Amino acid sequence: MMLQVGPPCSAPGSSAGSPCEEQYVSATAHLGLIDHIIGDQCFYQLRTVEQLGYVVFCFQTANSGITSFQAVVQSQEYNASYVLGEIDKFLEDFEVSTIANFTDETLAASKELYARTLRKKSQTLRDESDRLWGEILSGREQFDYNSQLLGALDSITPESLRKFYRHHMTDPAQYKKLVVGVYGADSPVDLSQDSSYCIDWETTDHSVLEYNANNSNCSQSLTL
Repeated sequence: MMLQVGPPCSAPGSSAGSPCEEQYVSATAHLGLIDHIIGDQCFYQLRTVEQLGYVVFCFQTANSGITSFQAVVQSQEYNASYVLGEIDKFLEDFEVSTIANFTDETLAASKELYARTLRKKSQTLRDESDRLWGEILSGREQFDYNSQLLGALDSITPESLRKFYRHHMTDPAQYKKLVVGVYGADSPVDLSQDSSYCIDWETTDHSVLEYNANNSNCSQSLTL
């Protein structure tokens, strides 16, 4: 599951100090702070408590100018609609239990911990190479980006964090979400219960995945 973050105009390479660039940096700073706060709890809740699967992680990423929050779950027991429901429930519960309860003091402590990560210098030549290539591959090509994030971090308040989280992560009327479910041909998961999606997955006699849009809200079908 991917939640896209950032203003519509957020095209890396915009002139420094432009409204678009300032929005993009601010959005990335908010998301980076959330990623820093939520990561361990995501793993604990979805893997340890809910036992959705062995592979579970949440992370922030930037690729080709798109900054996003992603949750990845590899499950042998549950279909994609069930997993998605549990991810959504976790994000909503986290909003109530953690995001909504930040004060100036508690947020300052979390901001300082995240700031330490941003200030950390590369320890090896490979670390520095990875950082530089990361900027190139992300499409930003701003090699002082951590310094920009540190500046934006200072302006984050409990209220701005609550608004950002609600807008981009829990409000269906506002967030931009992409969900991808991948099933193996021999998957033991009962796909007949995955009725909330437009796509039903079946295998033909030739082991080709066939996509059938059976939901009345869907308008197309595709066979590969």
